[in-house]
Amino acid sequence: MGPLPFMACVAEDDEDFAAAGVREVMDSAGAVYSLFSAETELRSVTATVPHSFPQRSRDAASEFLKTKLLRVED
Repeated sequence: MGPLPFMACVAEDDEDFAAAGVREVMDSAGAVYSLFSAETELRSVTATVPHSFPQRSRDAASEFLKTKLLRVED
């Protein structure tokens, strides 16, 4: 069993969670996911906003959950 699906929604101007730290974690996770040929299970979306969940991020998260959890593909 390989790594489970994971998605990070990154807000570039977030004062609570540093975007650079999220990118560092995603890079490290990417190396592990690639060991299992599971790169498609790891995704991130970035928005240039403060700490929030903008429409672009919500749409990407919804699509990710739909395809990874419900296994629905367009």
